[in-house]
Amino acid sequence: MQVISRGYALTVLTATLALSFVDRQILSLLVAPVKSELSLSDLQISLLHGLAFAFLYMLLGLPFGWLVDRRDRKKIIFAGVGFWSVATASCGLARNFGELFLSRIGVGVGEACLQPAAYSLLADAYPPERLSSTLSIFSLGSWLGVGGAFLLGGQVAGIAETISAMSGLDWSGWRWLFILLGALGIPACLAIVLVREPVRQRGHQAQPLSETAAFLKARAKLIVPLFLGYAIILLNVYAFLAWSPALLMRVYGWTPPEVGYGLGLCALLLCPVGALSGGMIADRLVRRGVVAGPVVIGAAEAALFLPCLAGLAFVSSGQGAMALLAVCFVLGPLALGSGIASVQMITPPQFRGQLSAVYLLVSSLLGVAGGPALTALFTDRVFRDELRVDDSLAMVSITTLPIAFVCLVIAARRFSFSRSDVAETVSSDFARKMDVV
Repeated sequence: MQVISRGYALTVLTATLALSFVDRQILSLLVAPVKSELSLSDLQISLLHGLAFAFLYMLLGLPFGWLVDRRDRKKIIFAGVGFWSVATASCGLARNFGELFLSRIGVGVGEACLQPAAYSLLADAYPPERLSSTLSIFSLGSWLGVGGAFLLGGQVAGIAETISAMSGLDWSGWRWLFILLGALGIPACLAIVLVREPVRQRGHQAQPLSETAAFLKARAKLIVPLFLGYAIILLNVYAFLAWSPALLMRVYGWTPPEVGYGLGLCALLLCPVGALSGGMIADRLVRRGVVAGPVVIGAAEAALFLPCLAGLAFVSSGQGAMALLAVCFVLGPLALGSGIASVQMITPPQFRGQLSAVYLLVSSLLGVAGGPALTALFTDRVFRDELRVDDSLAMVSITTLPIAFVCLVIAARRFSFSRSDVAETVSSDFARKMDVV
């Protein structure tokens, strides 16, 4: 794949990932109107945030990974974008929790299709010594989408209300917002058509699921703590993304536009700092022979993330809470690119789609579903007060992030002794520099 074409692919895939996160994250700033109109509880809102996506991964993650290892990845991404865009638009037509839950499951197809295919495509397009930086840029799309969702939630809702009035239909503004976002899938599909499918790395030959299971079993001592550690970090990331708008509005009385501007600008301005610096540091460590560099970044994020989220329970003003959340927007994406890069590094080309799907499955079950739901359970069942969402976020971090840190320290130690696995996936020249051949 030529440099110009792989650069275009990275740009388009990053923008597409951003769109997928706008579609899924926009609900976090529409909690109040959706909850009121459909008579939902905090727990039901958390299920719409998380379980709807995790459920889809349980059903389709591995089959999509199987397809990624065998079929044109560009076509898989194209189909996924089209499907989730229709599902996003259908959210605006939901009349109750069940219909909205089913629509949100459909939106989950976006990541179930997009990320395994994109990881595999980019791993073939870029050399391993640039993989952490490349996947950090791609992962940055999720944070740009989060920032865009916050800004849209604060501003476009008003425009949607105007459109609703002009249409003559008695629909709420949040419904129009979902429909408009779904329509953005059309230009995204057109851009994907121009992406060039790269040649798969030498030695690629798709393997049956039984061989994938054998690969997982043989490397379980590394893969289990690696996947678990990153999944727990994502649990905390999705917890704070899902509930930080409600925290600022409920506890400190901020308006939706204020929350949208504050969180949106933090995401757009600060997330690139964390994502790019994490990727560059990980790549630099790898070039210096620290094969476990990406995992080291993950352990550092777990250690730094804890005091920021726990501190939300101790601040007494909206400005103080926003300051801590701003740091979270730097730390949140710090290791996400290096996390998937580490998975690609230890995985031979013929397993990459399926291993990426397994990684995303674990991340979805614990992170996407667990983070919002665990926070809601603390709020509804432990504190029994929706105004104590800050305490709930603190409790989630205190009870989970130490486990993530320990898991990633273990994975880093074992990663260093898995150099023969790394050698299967890297170029000979690069492998020689790391003494892995």
